[in-house]
Amino acid sequence: MTHPESVVRRFYNGLVIEVELYPRHEGGFYAWPYIEKTRPNGVSKRHFVLDGERFDTKDAALQAAISQGQRAIDQGFDPEQLV
Repeated sequence: MTHPESVVRRFYNGLVIEVELYPRHEGGFYAWPYIEKTRPNGVSKRHFVLDGERFDTKDAALQAAISQGQRAIDQGFDPEQLV
């Protein structure tokens, strides 16, 4: 199992966008993003699909994931909804 090089969490509209960042063997980075909701009795966290699989830099992967996570939240993405 591969571990992320880094994990970044950003708060947005009462939810958390969490992004795991991984280096790619052929160069560049990819991001594995989640949206998380904390409740008094636990946490719900759900992955969302990121447009683009390879980014030249870690910062580009992070910015793409955060931006897309914010759009998903604005469009009503619910981490507690079953897929």
